[in-house]
Amino acid sequence: MKYTLLIFTLLILNNSFGQKSATEDSKIVYERIQEDVAIKVIGNEVKVSHSVIEKKHFHDQVNSSYASDRVYHGYFTRIKNLKASVAHVNAKGKYKTHKIEDIPEKSEFSGSTFYSDNSYFDIAYPNVAVGSKTELTYDIEVKDPHFMKRFYFSEYYPIENVEYTVTADAGVEIGWKLYGDQKDKVVFTKAEVDGEMVYKWTLKDSPALFSEPNGPGYLHKATHIVVYIKKYKGSSGEVSVLNDVADLFNWYQTFISDIRPTDNVDLKELTATVIGDATTELDKAKRIFHWVQDNIRYIAFEDGWRGFVPFPASEICDKRYGDCKDMSHLMYEMLAIAGVNAQHAWVGTRKLPYLYEDTPCPSVDNHLILSLVIDDSVYIMDATDANTPFAVPTSFILSKQTLFKSALGDYQLYTIPAFTADYCTVVDEIDLTVDGTAAVGKSSKTIETFEYSRFHNLYGSANTEKDDFLRQYLELGQNNFEISNASIEAVIPRAKTAISFDYRIPDYASSFGELSFINLNLTKPFASEILQKDRKYSYEIKYKKKWQSTVSFVMPSASTITNIPEDVTFKCEYGSCVASYKMDGNTLVYSRIITIDVLTVPTSGLETWNDFIKQLVAVYNTTIEFK
Repeated sequence: MKYTLLIFTLLILNNSFGQKSATEDSKIVYERIQEDVAIKVIGNEVKVSHSVIEKKHFHDQVNSSYASDRVYHGYFTRIKNLKASVAHVNAKGKYKTHKIEDIPEKSEFSGSTFYSDNSYFDIAYPNVAVGSKTELTYDIEVKDPHFMKRFYFSEYYPIENVEYTVTADAGVEIGWKLYGDQKDKVVFTKAEVDGEMVYKWTLKDSPALFSEPNGPGYLHKATHIVVYIKKYKGSSGEVSVLNDVADLFNWYQTFISDIRPTDNVDLKELTATVIGDATTELDKAKRIFHWVQDNIRYIAFEDGWRGFVPFPASEICDKRYGDCKDMSHLMYEMLAIAGVNAQHAWVGTRKLPYLYEDTPCPSVDNHLILSLVIDDSVYIMDATDANTPFAVPTSFILSKQTLFKSALGDYQLYTIPAFTADYCTVVDEIDLTVDGTAAVGKSSKTIETFEYSRFHNLYGSANTEKDDFLRQYLELGQNNFEISNASIEAVIPRAKTAISFDYRIPDYASSFGELSFINLNLTKPFASEILQKDRKYSYEIKYKKKWQSTVSFVMPSASTITNIPEDVTFKCEYGSCVASYKMDGNTLVYSRIITIDVLTVPTSGLETWNDFIKQLVAVYNTTIEFK
């Protein structure tokens, strides 16, 4: 949604870098990171500036991609006095410093996000070798006091000394909150010096960050501080900036008022066509939501002030693309034309660890959606995913707070539900028999809601080879699985899809003497998710999920089952499993329901989670004997 200035160099290192926190074992070490912030009151305004120093020491040879830095700036922040140098050590142990003269400024493009007036300075340090040291200094001018940036006490390299200082004029009140792994080890001091308040946070020997599969977002683990100006005494009296959530909400409302109004006959005619004969607010909202999903292409786009203020609705409609703000605002205008009062709603994705009450500042959110309140029920409208049903949010904002205008005109906070596993149900109906040692039959897979979205987003991707993806997605038994006659049917648009197919699994059944063996657990969800006992971070799950499987094993002619496994039922706080068998003539029907009922497994729950997965694996390893 919005642009955040990142001073650190975000380098994803290999495991030899990431998991060694001791300074002497790392190829690169920050000897010092220091940032000094000055908050000055001038007349009735407050000015914010930063001075940054970063020093690195290279303990081993690295390639050129690690011998570089980037310094970002954009609409709200300007970089000044940028200087960089590299010092090389000679055979006598003496250092010679070389100033970096050529520091190009480049436009920014990151992943699927476009930046227009945001850019970065690209610093390449030449001839970096063992023992080389680099130094980077610059100043930052902040154009708007609402945009004090985060400061990081940790990096993907170890840091020997980190220091963050805020010096504020008398009468300036600031707020702050620490986050991340080492937050309890950050030392804080506060003193009055020459009539100014000096706040200082320091951390020594900050270990290197590293990544784990399915771990939380960077900001959940990186030790960092969010500082914001609550209020100050100007020449005309006290000025409130971000004293509380109400201040943040009122400031956000100015962005909405800055949008050029839409008085467009075409948009009104389009809205009338889209809602058709719908008479209730809910039906009108559904039709407008689905039209935007189908006709406006989502493109992440951040552009200074445009990172906060959407384009006018008529322009979005004409262009047929936009970001989250644009799509939400188009829906807002169309709903208003239709007589439905929805509201712009700010929300932080699950990558962010913040609550509005803790940090009432722009760092708290990064996404804009719509909220619609009808008869005290809140409906979340996020059209950035073209494959989600009405009122079901995208998975990356599940369980997150959203901020919007209430019916009374003040702010309202609403926590988006995590949604139960029933909203992501996968149902497999599998007919199975054996042809020699091959398992053969027909199958159908029905997917709902979040799994529907995941499947169609991947299957519809321009970069996906559809046949290969479909075979992998539908795989049964083992990886020599063969598929034919696949058919995809939209049962309920954006909510349920059924996929039917014929299959063959060579060499799936086995024999020993007169006995034959076959495993009816043709799908094994989460079987490989045993977590390391020393895992450092929580295990994150995109959405709760239910797998419902029914396998109908038609016995070969003249064969009999020699044993039927006992039914199994177990559950824990993270999920459950029910598995049962019954004979129906010459057919053994195996029914199994597995649920995952959480979005996060904390490190304190690893043992319980692993025990649950081990129980699942034991179920998956159950075989049927017949002769």
